[in-house]
Amino acid sequence: MVKTRVLILVGFLVMLAGCGFMSRTERASPEVLQISAGKLGEEVSLVQAGATLVAVYSDWDTTGLYEVEIPESDHLPSVSPSPKLIDRIDMTPPLSASFGEHTAIARGNTVTVLYLARVAEDKMILKIASHDPGAQAWMLDAVEPPGTPLALLPAEGDRLDLFWAAGSLLHMSYPRSAQPDTLLDPFAPGGRAGAFAAADRRGITVYDSVSHALLAFRWNGYAFEQAAISGAGPINSSLLLDDGRLAVLSWDPATRRLELRETRQDEAAAKLTLVTMSEGTSAVSLLPLASNAPRGAGAAGERLLFLYDDARRLGGGASLHELSLLAPGSGWGPAGRMYRRIILLSGTEPIAGFSAVETGDSLYVLVHQDGLKLLKLRLPG
Repeated sequence: MVKTRVLILVGFLVMLAGCGFMSRTERASPEVLQISAGKLGEEVSLVQAGATLVAVYSDWDTTGLYEVEIPESDHLPSVSPSPKLIDRIDMTPPLSASFGEHTAIARGNTVTVLYLARVAEDKMILKIASHDPGAQAWMLDAVEPPGTPLALLPAEGDRLDLFWAAGSLLHMSYPRSAQPDTLLDPFAPGGRAGAFAAADRRGITVYDSVSHALLAFRWNGYAFEQAAISGAGPINSSLLLDDGRLAVLSWDPATRRLELRETRQDEAAAKLTLVTMSEGTSAVSLLPLASNAPRGAGAAGERLLFLYDDARRLGGGASLHELSLLAPGSGWGPAGRMYRRIILLSGTEPIAGFSAVETGDSLYVLVHQDGLKLLKLRLPG
């Protein structure tokens, strides 16, 4: 009986090694900078503008949208720089259900934030704000019609692609005076959108609650082409690989699997890989490991980073909430699938969201868990 059980276990491990990233687990000791201890809106963003990291978040008590500028250096500062107000985004409490919804991008030294603001009890405005780090004032503009901000992408010249939801999925090239394009009607977002851009290729992934499908919109040089990513859910992150394939990381709550799908623009079927198991995930991030060449051979050759949160039940109604990174290293698995799981943060408070920036040899993660923290981790070489 013991021998039979051993054989079954070995067979199970071999099966997992063939379809996913077997890994060993370790705990990291990242540098931690406490940015805010207040009650915040769920959405947080981290972007890199030149040599400055910019954290964007919203504060319930002051009903404001803020940024904090952290110069990139060998170590995080011991005390967080003072936050700077971008804009007031709501009236006095009770706050709107959409409080703090925004998306951000950095292009060169310029940071741009697309966000929703309530200016009267029954009136919302979609706004766009831009400035360079160190500047005293933000340049503000309004976008019509108002709706849920989804994504910002770099476009031709100095323009940006704006995506938002207002009953339909809308797109606008900014700045310009024309009316927005309707990419899908009707449309209702079912989670945060993923964004990808490389050279002249760009697009977004976003879950549509009307059709119950994760959709990819890719720029073909003239328009954004729509395609469904079969089996992927609303919790997703997307990345364009060097050979033109789109990689999408998503979590399936039914099977509790983190899965990677890779597909070309002209392909209907995607290559599916089981990454790992997770009991409860609310956000994921898929990043290239820029410090590691070569690239261009998919998940094995690209040497990707998988960042995700996991809520594990402890019993008695309590849960342990962990932020974990799957990174290339001396784990278990077949050739090219050697990954290790690194626990960056854990606690009993839920992780409301996070945003990550990879700078070659370091990973910065802005985490909304019991306040707002910035983590810095030296990546494996």
